[in-house]
Amino acid sequence: FSATMSPAVRKVADEFLHAPKKVEVNRTEMLSSTVEQTYYMTQEKNKPEVLCKLIDAAEDFYGLIFCQTKTLVVDLTRYLSERGYKANCLHGDMSQTAREAAMLAFRQRRQNILICTDVASRGLDVKDVTHVINFSLPRELDNYVHRIGRTARSGKTGLAMSLVTPSHRHLIQKIEKMTKSKMTEGEIPSRKTIGLKKIAQILTPFKEQLGYQR
Repeated sequence: FSATMSPAVRKVADEFLHAPKKVEVNRTEMLSSTVEQTYYMTQEKNKPEVLCKLIDAAEDFYGLIFCQTKTLVVDLTRYLSERGYKANCLHGDMSQTAREAAMLAFRQRRQNILICTDVASRGLDVKDVTHVINFSLPRELDNYVHRIGRTARSGKTGLAMSLVTPSHRHLIQKIEKMTKSKMTEGEIPSRKTIGLKKIAQILTPFKEQLGYQR
């Protein structure tokens, strides 16, 4: 059983299995109807800062961030952790014990951000993931479906966001064609917008304090 099957995997199956048959379930609707897909145009060097803005602008971020390589996963985890985010990572070079510890911390919401490679994310099943962010679009477009399928499960809503450089913009059309769905171009939130949101969140409890006017 597989969420996706690349041509390379199908080739192996055809070579070693005797008259294999392929059964597809719900092929007409590859993605959940409750997932909202948005992409943000940016330069590669600006991606970490844009990512922080998207996390800060979210109402209640509990999500997965996908990177292309394990080196990028480790670097991005360090970057976010140093900036005070509760982030951990999942990649192929981690021991089973380390993987289980990372998954337990994420499931218990002691950490609300899990940064993964495609290999490490296989079989991930976590309830109520609100966001999936493609820090980089996958080389194999089938993996896009697999990635964003981690959110908007069991009829719940979810947000799938992708950071796209100008050189990769052509992949948006390919993804839309493959998934028979539409992606919306989003506007990167400004520092002012994020600042106002943070102030609004603390304003009510602040006004409940005695002598707040002073």
